[in-house]
Amino acid sequence: MLKTDKTTSLTGQSMIGNDMVMSFNANIGQEGNGSTFSSNVLNQKLYAANRVECRKDKDEFEKKMYEIQDALIDEKEAAK
Repeated sequence: MLKTDKTTSLTGQSMIGNDMVMSFNANIGQEGNGSTFSSNVLNQKLYAANRVECRKDKDEFEKKMYEIQDALIDEKEAAK
């Protein structure tokens, strides 16, 4: 039996100049559940030299992810 789920996907990149240093990916279940988050360092040298900025980008991405998740949960609760 096939079971499918609809998700919201969010992607982001931490850029230093024109170079992508980190990538971020999140998938959030339709009702705000079953969320996944991953981050990858793509350029170790630039990351080491700019880790504070890259971490700020990661924090900003996670904040956006949680805003989407909260909105989906609130939408589910309002529909009850």
